[in-house]
Amino acid sequence: MPIYKNNTVIKAFKGNYAPVNIYKGITKVAGWEFANVSGESISVANTYNSDCFITINGKTVETGTGIKSPTNPYALNSTANFNLVSYVENLFDQNTILPQNGWVKQSDGSFYVDVCGAVNQKILWSNVGNYTGKLSVSYKVKYKYDKTESASRGVILSIVYSDGTTSYWELAPNWATWSKEYEEYKMVTYAKPVSQIIWTYGTGSNSTWVKDIMIKKSETLAPYKAFIGNTINFPYTLRSLPNGTCDYIEIDDVTKTLKLVQNTKLTTLSSGISWTITDAKLNSAIRATHLTNTSLVGSALTSEIPVNSNHDVIYELATPIITNLNYAAIKQYYPHTNIYTESAFLPIIAPKLKIFE
Repeated sequence: MPIYKNNTVIKAFKGNYAPVNIYKGITKVAGWEFANVSGESISVANTYNSDCFITINGKTVETGTGIKSPTNPYALNSTANFNLVSYVENLFDQNTILPQNGWVKQSDGSFYVDVCGAVNQKILWSNVGNYTGKLSVSYKVKYKYDKTESASRGVILSIVYSDGTTSYWELAPNWATWSKEYEEYKMVTYAKPVSQIIWTYGTGSNSTWVKDIMIKKSETLAPYKAFIGNTINFPYTLRSLPNGTCDYIEIDDVTKTLKLVQNTKLTTLSSGISWTITDAKLNSAIRATHLTNTSLVGSALTSEIPVNSNHDVIYELATPIITNLNYAAIKQYYPHTNIYTESAFLPIIAPKLKIFE
């Protein structure tokens, strides 16, 4: 039973769009509800400004060609040492851009790009999370022509694609003039995955000032919005087994706790044809580099073909290892929230976001 004003449902919030519930007696008439979603990346509309609950479930991928065997092993690649990122719209967090020779952040938030003794590159964004869609990119720039040779240019924006090709956008379209005011430029990448977005500058550069950089996962160009978001680094490895058992990290915004739950373990076994794994769950599912076995028999693992080298096996622990970590909140934002991880092997994230009813 929502509250209306002139036939429009009123969104209930307190302060800066923080969640609140409104009751009439014991009946809730307006407020928030949970959106339970999961995936490698998340985008949810109508969210409040708040902390949120989230589970990060690890993933292991077996990589190889041909038939796996003791003489043709596969690699076991897992989610490891990754960033969890929550943000509203703009992917470019200028606070993560460190100064370097010829590239200095100014008090007004712009970056001053000066002439320097060698060609330099500043990486603005890297596609660690394997995003495959288009990106819209915008920025504001002004520059001063302070070179005499006709080859002098302003900073060049390079879009490097995963197929090895590169698109270039020169920021100073008229190299022989001095732009006293900032001019805005916008572009959309081609329909293929982008690997990196880079500024290139060096000995031939004119003095340049760049600000209001915006990188968005969309082909729709939008007005500039500053980065709003937070990032947490997890220097841990999260593995998974074929039966769905996995390691996970849980951030609980109610109890203000953060814990790492290790349900699996990777061990290196020596050469041979039989092994016993004493801390494994009986009949545990497994992943192995050299063996096609999918489970233990009790605590035992055997191979009809001898394995002539050390080899790795991931198995389920009889007793999970739970480690309490220092609490760090992952944020959700009004009016919409995007959450993803920066990892070569993406985990499954499952947040519970508070949204307007």
